[in-house]
Amino acid sequence: MTKYNLMITYEPKIQGVLEGTCTQTIRVGEKFKVGDYISFHGWVGRPYRSKWSWRTPYWEVIEVINIQLHNAGIYFCDEGRAYLWSDKEIDDLAILDGVESGLLLRDYFNPLFDGYEWQKIAAQVIRWRYCKE
Repeated sequence: MTKYNLMITYEPKIQGVLEGTCTQTIRVGEKFKVGDYISFHGWVGRPYRSKWSWRTPYWEVIEVINIQLHNAGIYFCDEGRAYLWSDKEIDDLAILDGVESGLLLRDYFNPLFDGYEWQKIAAQVIRWRYCKE
């Protein structure tokens, strides 16, 4: 079990995380595991250059889904194979992540592909069990 402190800067998502209506985040990389604990925080001013403005308690990670982000969509990774998610699946994923639609979710991740049009980026969908302090 590992404990992580993660920032959230996407304003529309913050209130949902604090209230427990948003219990999912998507993060680049593949370091999270079921049973880990995560805590979230915001910033008073500029990220990494200011104090934390708020912080949640640690919540247990209950599900981790390995995915690949691609400018053409999101791929689900299973046993060494990748399957492209449908538009509806991506819309559902976006809504669980506090984003209005799959198109807005795509726009959020598009800067990652700057200069790497066909690159796939390993990421994870992380879901946690919300508990009020």
